[in-house]
Amino acid sequence: MKLKTLIALFFVCFYTGAQPITGAWRTTAGGQETVLIFAAQHYSLAVYNREARKFLSTEGGTWRAEEKQLVLKSEYNTAGAKTGHAALWKFHLGKGTLTLDDGAGNPQEFQLIDAGTPGALAGAWLI
Repeated sequence: MKLKTLIALFFVCFYTGAQPITGAWRTTAGGQETVLIFAAQHYSLAVYNREARKFLSTEGGTWRAEEKQLVLKSEYNTAGAKTGHAALWKFHLGKGTLTLDDGAGNPQEFQLIDAGTPGALAGAWLI
């Protein structure tokens, strides 16, 4: 299964000329800012109101790509939504953009804020 995911991501990134999906992405709408992070096989999403300086919710779990869909399996959600189920999102990678569509007619466009490449602080940390 992991091999299929890697092949799908390679195909999407290589043939579309887009960057890989891993990294940090941000979108802003209606005063809410959402940051979505994809790393290896896990994702984390945080929603907050920057103007009011208020945390709204966070969610995270595992993800995988299947053709042009992301399968997100929520393992935690502070907004009270069910966890343990998989949500399907159509996705499109552009130059510095990630568009997610849940099929309800409300596509969300995220801007790349960090490509997820190792930096000066990369590595295992023991605290």
